[in-house]
Amino acid sequence: MTTAVDSMPRRRRYFDDVETVPVERLEAAALERLREVLERATRLPFYRERLAHLDAAAIDSFDRFAATAPTFRKADLIAELRRSGGYTTGIEALGEGGAAAVVLTSGTLGFPTFAALGWGEFDHGSPREVLREFWMNGMRPGMRVMCQYPAWHHLSMLDNRALEWMGAEVVCPWGTFVPRFVDQAIELIAARRPEYLLTVTTMLHAIVEEAIARGMDVLDLFEPVRYAMVAGEPMSPGQRRLLVELLGLEDLFERAGSSDGLWGGADCPAHTGHHVWLDHHRVEVLEPDTGRPLEPGQRGTVVVTNLTLDRSLYVRFDTEDLGEIIPGPCPCGRTHPRVELYGRLADCVRVEGRLVAPYDVRAHLDEIPELIGVPLVVVREGAEMACLQVRLDGGSRTDGLAEAATEHLRASLDLPVEVRWGGRLPRRWKARMATDNAPDPIGGGKWRRR
Repeated sequence: MTTAVDSMPRRRRYFDDVETVPVERLEAAALERLREVLERATRLPFYRERLAHLDAAAIDSFDRFAATAPTFRKADLIAELRRSGGYTTGIEALGEGGAAAVVLTSGTLGFPTFAALGWGEFDHGSPREVLREFWMNGMRPGMRVMCQYPAWHHLSMLDNRALEWMGAEVVCPWGTFVPRFVDQAIELIAARRPEYLLTVTTMLHAIVEEAIARGMDVLDLFEPVRYAMVAGEPMSPGQRRLLVELLGLEDLFERAGSSDGLWGGADCPAHTGHHVWLDHHRVEVLEPDTGRPLEPGQRGTVVVTNLTLDRSLYVRFDTEDLGEIIPGPCPCGRTHPRVELYGRLADCVRVEGRLVAPYDVRAHLDEIPELIGVPLVVVREGAEMACLQVRLDGGSRTDGLAEAATEHLRASLDLPVEVRWGGRLPRRWKARMATDNAPDPIGGGKWRRR
């Protein structure tokens, strides 16, 4: 079977010419796609009233589109799902072939919704984005790739198609990405010796922890693995550096996005934000309370509009994730926008009027060698706090370290900060949020560079 890469020069730097098209041409082409999307969306049940005032042909800029089309959130889809009594919510812009796959979205509000992908989307849509990301981040035809992603997630569907096009040799362990299946993952890495690992961040840490607990040489275990690409939570620069060194990787890449909205992107070898392909998605960042558009470099809630059809279609969907558009050109030469995500808005605290994400605390504390990867919890006492409160894993207690962490965070964030030791926390890199007086979770275990 002929694949999408059969005729590609093996030493080509970019997979698609569109990756480096001038921004003006990208914007013009994206605007044409937007008009097609809006023309279809106005005939869908969910959007019929919301977009009734909008003339798709008259939309001459994304600014005008943003000023006239309302945003919506997951709670709106949940309400429609409950009314429909099925998996549809009225946003399904499917072709004649109907749905090729129906996937679950995340249950961030305690109630997962569904999304549909059509046959045309699988043949000409989002898998093309993933193929670009794989090529951008070192994957090539014939590589042995080990995959650990949840089957319910749309990214698994896209990865499967892109890996088929790539002509990769795929290794899929039984079980899932859940760390309790870590034994099978270690055995497969040792037996099948993959060159590329696609997994979630927590699972990669679980593999490392378990290998060290067994007394294995981690560098030897990962000797065949050249690259890893992880998803599931923001990764700090300190975390990336440690894992690359500890595992002997050529590079470690991060994916970002959400199943809600069916969108995403990956960072490139420059590691300066995640490229969001403008021929597939338009991303905005808005001030969470007012909906005011924010400039690149300003943080707010990320809003996404899909620019392909034959799928569940999200038009100005407020993901309720905290993020920003990275200003300026990327050193890699790609001209598509870059977005950085910092976590759910619901997990942030507001201190002296500023939103602080658990990732902010994690990233700055990972700048202190003794605190790289030490579990922590950010405490939220209310909607507005006078002081940022952080609890460190009590099992990592070292004299003077909480005080050093306090001073470093105060200087880095320019906010009042109090860091103290708490109870023992389970090993994880993603900083967690806790309400005031929440019990300390029990657990433990830790690993460091040897």
